[in-house]
Amino acid sequence: MKNKKIFFTILTFMWVAVIFSFSLQPGEVSGDISGSFLQKILEWFAPRVFEKLETMSQERLDMWHMVLRKCAHFTEFAVLGVLSSLTLLQTKISRRALAAMMFCLLVASTDETLQLFVDGRAGRVVDVMIDGAGALSGVGVTVISVKLGVCILRQKLG
Repeated sequence: MKNKKIFFTILTFMWVAVIFSFSLQPGEVSGDISGSFLQKILEWFAPRVFEKLETMSQERLDMWHMVLRKCAHFTEFAVLGVLSSLTLLQTKISRRALAAMMFCLLVASTDETLQLFVDGRAGRVVDVMIDGAGALSGVGVTVISVKLGVCILRQKLG
């Protein structure tokens, strides 16, 4: 039990470090990375859209780029929600899901605050809300999965 607690705690804080490392990249670097990632995603999953990239208007490109960046916010915090939930499952803390959400929101707020001090970046309340939605999804999936697993195990044993 203690090994699991240490393992999930380390994974959780490593993921927080990944989140913060993305936020500490200057705006131009971050934009270049997400722009090239967007091209790969469109190439793989929407080849017809990818073929039209060169003729696409700047407004349309910016829209796709924004959608990708918001999906990235949601996803990185969904992962944090899962990891923080798994960490707290190893403790005796009551209201673990609430504690996991509070932790994720603290990280999201800190993350957006950090961006205020990075060239070309801005901290946005809407991003904290998107991060929170991702965290809620991750925490929710974890809680439901654990409860479902316990029910299945009880039926097999009972």
